[in-house]
Amino acid sequence: MARNPIIFDAFYRLWITEKIGSGIARMREAMAERDIEITFDTEDFFIATLTRPETTRKEAAPQATPQALSDVELRILQFCHEERSASEIINFTGMNPDYIRKELIPKLIEKGFLALTIPDKPRSPHQKYILTEAGMKHVKAM
Repeated sequence: MARNPIIFDAFYRLWITEKIGSGIARMREAMAERDIEITFDTEDFFIATLTRPETTRKEAAPQATPQALSDVELRILQFCHEERSASEIINFTGMNPDYIRKELIPKLIEKGFLALTIPDKPRSPHQKYILTEAGMKHVKAM
C-alpha cells in the first residue's frame, strides 16, 4: 500500500516510479553498495538521511564498473543510435517533456553518453542528440 496513493499514481503515470512498496528496500540496497549509511524516519514526515563516508578524491577508488543508469536512460541511449530530436525522445519515452528536457537529456550529455549535433547552438530548434562512443560502450556493457 502506498503512503500517498495520489502521489504514487501521478509518479507511476509519469514513469518516475515503477512499482509500489519497493523504494525503501532499493534505496537501502543502492546505498549499501556505495558504503553510504541511510536511515529513515517515518513518524510525522518521511525523512531519509544519508551519511557519506569520509574520503578525499585521492582516496576514492576509480570506478571499474559502468555507471548505473535507469531503464529509461538506457532506453534513450539505445534509441539515440541515430540522431534524434528532444521531441522524438519525449514521444519515444512517453514521459513528462520537462523531465526529459531538463533532467534526463542534460544528465546523459554530462556523463558523455549523448552529444549535441549542433554543439555551438545548444538551443537551436534543429538540435538533435546522438549516442557517443562512450554511450555505445555503455550500452554494449549492459
